[in-house]
Amino acid sequence: MENLRRVLPVLRQHGIDKVTVSFNGEGDSGSIEDILYEPRGNEEAVKALPVEHISTSSFFDDGQWRRHATPEQSTLNEAIDALTYDYLEETNVDWYNNDGGYGDLVIDVQRWSQKIGHVAKVEF
Repeated sequence: MENLRRVLPVLRQHGIDKVTVSFNGEGDSGSIEDILYEPRGNEEAVKALPVEHISTSSFFDDGQWRRHATPEQSTLNEAIDALTYDYLEETNVDWYNNDGGYGDLVIDVQRWSQKIGHVAKVEF
C-alpha cells in the first residue's frame, strides 16, 4: 500500500509507535471517527505534519470501474484518513451497508505493518 509506505517514515521520525484509526458506519454511509497517535502528548503537532500521499478516485468508464491516482500534499492526519478509506475499500470490509459495522485500523510503526479489526452490526 503506497500511502502506508509514505506515512511510516514520518511517523517513525517523530517517535510515533502506533496509530489507531476508529471507523463506524451504517445505512449506506460511514466515517472515520478518531485517529489516535501513541505515545500521546504532542498529537496536535503530529496531526499537522506535512506529507505527500496518493489521492485516489474511482469512476465508471466504458463498462468498467477505473481508479485515478494523484499525488497530493496534505497533513499527516489527512493522509492517514485517506489511507484508511483506501484500505477499507481494497479489503472489501463492508462497514457501512445496512446495519453497518465498526472497527479499528491499527498501524504498528515499529513493525511497518497494519491490521484491521472489524465488527459487523446485525439486527435480529
